[in-house]
Amino acid sequence: MATLAKDSNAQSIQVLTPKTTTTVSVANGSAVASSALATDCKVLRIIATNDIYYTVDGTDASTGAVYLPANTIEYVKLNGSRTVSTYGKSATGVAHLTVMV
Repeated sequence: MATLAKDSNAQSIQVLTPKTTTTVSVANGSAVASSALATDCKVLRIIATNDIYYTVDGTDASTGAVYLPANTIEYVKLNGSRTVSTYGKSATGVAHLTVMV
């Protein structure tokens, strides 16, 4: 049985552990899909070196997708899809996708 970690006030806190990281190139003005993520991935940490838009539902990202500013950490719950699509807002860079368990 798993137990939750405790903070300094003996209150339970939920924590996740990084498992594997995939790096995806981010192209300015075009969508780039990641390779398939692990089937046991339920939570994904995303951080990018430049401003991006992204999707986690298997569709190509565009300017109407979720916006993520550069160097901002985002945790996303995955519901079935196993790929992430990124779209550079104004520059090229990389996005780091980390499976959390």
